[in-house]
Amino acid sequence: VKNGAMLFGAGTIAGLRVESGATVAPGHSIGTLLVDGNATFQAGSFYEVEVDPANPGSSDEPLITGTADLGGATVRHVGLGDESEYSPVGEWTILVADGGYGATRFADAVAGDYLFLDQSLDYRNNDTEVVLVVARNLRNFSDLAFTRNQRAVANVLDTFTAGSLYN
Repeated sequence: VKNGAMLFGAGTIAGLRVESGATVAPGHSIGTLLVDGNATFQAGSFYEVEVDPANPGSSDEPLITGTADLGGATVRHVGLGDESEYSPVGEWTILVADGGYGATRFADAVAGDYLFLDQSLDYRNNDTEVVLVVARNLRNFSDLAFTRNQRAVANVLDTFTAGSLYN
């Protein structure tokens, strides 16, 4: 996948090389891209993943039968729906490489625009899976209030713990 191009959709390909400035986005909404061979992401490339906030575990996912060189590529979390649909904590497997991946992982920061959520990557199962972890951050609802009434309601919400109204 060349600079400026995007590979998206579901199906099977024989191998994958994502150059700097290119993007891979498996599926249409939630979907799987099977890479029958090795996958290489160069630094400056992007892996764009959608996850279903109402269904932890349901996400775009490339399945790689060989090895994956993640090359410091950036993961973009684009989600499905809006931030209000997420539970305070969720995990989604976003990449599986049967042959594992080398010492170079994805970039440390996950790109995504969520006010109340932090996103991170966890590497599991003997370095064969990459998991997107989404968790409620420490930002208060009152930090975004403008009026006295907004602040009053936000201050009450800030005292709640996880539950239906808080979520």
